[in-house]
Amino acid sequence: MFPFYPQKTHVFFIACVAVALASIFIRGQGLAQKKNNKIDSLLSLSAKLKDSPQKVEVLRNLAWEYRNNNFKEGLFLSKQAIDLAIALQYGEGLAKSYNTQGVIYRNIGDYDKALECFFKALKVAENIKNIEQIAYSNNNLGDIYKNKKDYKKAINYIQKAILLFEQIKDKRGLAYGYIRLGDTYNSQKMYNKALEYYEKCLSIRLELNEKDGYASILNRIGVNYQNRKDYVRALEYFYKSAKIDSAINNQKGISANVTEIARTYLLMGQYDKALDIAKKSLEASQKIKNFEQARTSAEIICQVYLKRQNYKEAFEYQVIHEIMEDSLSLENLDKQAAKLEADYELEKRQSQLDILERDKIIKKQTERVQSIILGVSILGFTAFSVLAIFLYRSYRKQKVTNIHLKQIQEELRLATEILEQDKRQIMRQKEILEQNREVLIKLTRNNAVQSGNWHIALQIIAKTTAETLDVQQVGIWLYENKPKEHLDCANIYDREKRTHSEEGRLDIEGFEEYFHQIKKGEIIVAENVATHPILQILNKTYYEPNNIKSSLVIPFFSKSGFAGVVTIEAKHQTKAWAEEEIFFAKSISDVLTIAHKAYHRKLAEEQILIQNEIIQEEHEKSERLLLNILPEETAKELKATGKATPKSYEKVTVMFTDFKGFTQVVEKLTPQEVIQELEYCFNKFDEIIEKYNLERIKTIGDSYMAAGGVPVPDDDNPINAVKAGLEIQEFMECYKEERISLGLPYFEARLGMHTGEVIAGVVGQKKFAFDIWGDTVNLASRMESSGEVGKVNISEATYRYVKDYFEVEYRGKIKAKNKGEVNMYFVKGEKTLT
Repeated sequence: MFPFYPQKTHVFFIACVAVALASIFIRGQGLAQKKNNKIDSLLSLSAKLKDSPQKVEVLRNLAWEYRNNNFKEGLFLSKQAIDLAIALQYGEGLAKSYNTQGVIYRNIGDYDKALECFFKALKVAENIKNIEQIAYSNNNLGDIYKNKKDYKKAINYIQKAILLFEQIKDKRGLAYGYIRLGDTYNSQKMYNKALEYYEKCLSIRLELNEKDGYASILNRIGVNYQNRKDYVRALEYFYKSAKIDSAINNQKGISANVTEIARTYLLMGQYDKALDIAKKSLEASQKIKNFEQARTSAEIICQVYLKRQNYKEAFEYQVIHEIMEDSLSLENLDKQAAKLEADYELEKRQSQLDILERDKIIKKQTERVQSIILGVSILGFTAFSVLAIFLYRSYRKQKVTNIHLKQIQEELRLATEILEQDKRQIMRQKEILEQNREVLIKLTRNNAVQSGNWHIALQIIAKTTAETLDVQQVGIWLYENKPKEHLDCANIYDREKRTHSEEGRLDIEGFEEYFHQIKKGEIIVAENVATHPILQILNKTYYEPNNIKSSLVIPFFSKSGFAGVVTIEAKHQTKAWAEEEIFFAKSISDVLTIAHKAYHRKLAEEQILIQNEIIQEEHEKSERLLLNILPEETAKELKATGKATPKSYEKVTVMFTDFKGFTQVVEKLTPQEVIQELEYCFNKFDEIIEKYNLERIKTIGDSYMAAGGVPVPDDDNPINAVKAGLEIQEFMECYKEERISLGLPYFEARLGMHTGEVIAGVVGQKKFAFDIWGDTVNLASRMESSGEVGKVNISEATYRYVKDYFEVEYRGKIKAKNKGEVNMYFVKGEKTLT
């Protein structure tokens, strides 16, 4: 919980942000409509105005409205404003128009042309001594140098602008200067200096009541604190900024703030919040086609899933991140196309204006000739010769003009054809890139690629690449086998034969330059492999035998570094590789990297499963061994707490058995036979007592001790103990008969039991042993020693519990060692129900 928001307010605000995000697309249409109305109004006004400074301002304002969404129209209108300002010698309008055109070039990403425009604006402003435009020109120049990472020049120009804004008391301009300076220091990680200027700008925005600008600075301050790892304060500013943007319906600002909020929660380790907010931001950003914010949101979601080791979900959002990257690349291509179209339109329209101007000149000359003819006719025949000479010269001049005009028209036609051809080529490139992007998306979503099915993934990638680039062969070579001194073929797809092969190897020895190039990550583009400075060494051994003429060699990497190469090869004739083909090949290496990571992740997961199975098996063995030593309840307590506390039990039946004449029998057997016979008998005893829910306590020599009612109390333990005793003696009788029939020595058992109170628990700290103590144990031992072979001898206490269930014979008072005379009973068997 944060100190700057109560809990309910905080939760409520997140909900508000979610609603604002969901409505971005619908509201955006409304804003677009308002903007269109403004543009329509300016266009209507421009059509009505004659050439004047006011028309310059209208044209410039129209260009400004088009600065972000229609670069072609914006550049043409700014050029019209510049030309009209020059014709009218309107200096202030000219400086402003140059600045507007520079901003459009900056938005396209053409920083060199933007600098050219801003320097022209600065020169004009200095000539007319317009301090305001000098200040804005300097500020704009500083912004471009900041974008070009020439921070020294950026700071110099921005500081000049700030001094001039202070001089003319232009607070809005001053705010722009502080923003630019803050951004420049922030780019250099000089966060204290950046914060100083952001806070200065903040106070001006607040004073001017510029809510969108105020929110933008709050966002920048939030990023500043985020960079310092002061996440609590960063969130404070992001939430404040988002709240203002939501109030003024600034969709772009809302999206930026929500993305940064999600990133901050990620950095704080609050993954649930980061995931929830980033998903909402991704959805909203995709609706308004803000690919930059969508890409960042997808990256945050991917990182959250990686932190949680949810690799499947992480992979899905990594794919979305890459799709957004491709969309940004297409946006940049659109900007380049728009710039080319704008240049074409400017040249085309200017040529049309030149033709119109020349037509006016010809018309004026024709009119002049006609007036001269009229004058000559009045002067009469005496001036005929002079007129003839003049007409001839005029005719010659007009003929030359017409020839020159035709030349200009032909040059314009050729230039138009070239520009149209370039435009068609760009559109074709865009179409190919779009198709290639669809192929890449399908590849990254392919089940074999995602699941780490490496060999199937390689076949799919190789085949798809060959078909998309229309080449005859694609190979994938790995650099993984130790020692890393060669490339091994993982898959070669021959498109003509429609076959996959895994045969081939290239040793580093003799091809050091080739390996040096690819291990650095540098792409090899060879139109002719026979003459390429690096690949020609492979010509005799590989390219010629396989009739390969051209090749692309694209390295790809794994987490541990260089992992291998993709070879894209054209057979039969050489091939000039287009930029879009090289771009696609680079992207294929990225898909291979994704598949390679998924494959190793699968191997790791399989190894983890194997290790888990081994661990589980060992755990089960340990459990079985522990349960052989200790009762289940005691074992659980010992594992949970590290100790087993001794407990008192009121009703426990203790049973002892002993073999009569054990020493005499042992003398007739070998040691191995003695152990074998004891194990046979005691294992059977274990089965019987487990059947009746008794617990074996221990064996000492030929003596066997068990108890019922520990460690889990059982009210029926006397009855169960007697049943077990009867079954043990029945087993011993069968055992005796079998041994006699074989002529072998045998054991005979005495068995006794007593019921009473005991203390039970674990003895020892290293070698654990469950045991019981008390007078009950001693008396049970006397029951056994006072018993007879083949009989179940019980005490009076046990008798009272079992008399209703068993036929019992009273023996009388029998003398027991250290106990005096004790009532004892023989159990003859279970009672028959009638």
